[in-house]
Amino acid sequence: MTSLAPQAFSTEDILALYRLRWRIELAFKRLKSLVGLNQPPALDERSARPYLLAHLLMILLLEPLVDALEDSPRSAPA
Repeated sequence: MTSLAPQAFSTEDILALYRLRWRIELAFKRLKSLVGLNQPPALDERSARPYLLAHLLMILLLEPLVDALEDSPRSAPA
């Protein structure tokens, strides 16, 4: 269900947008668990902003490494 006009977007377009939205949701969930991005330690912008920027920087630095590690074979259980 959507509020978009049927004339503006085809069913395939709507499904593609929904798939993209779902991928974004999963990426944020994964990144939140990867770097521990929960909520800022304070509501004051002077402390919340650096907290968020530092975590976003960590995400940018770690994401390529995580992708490479996910493609590597898993070690056999001991």
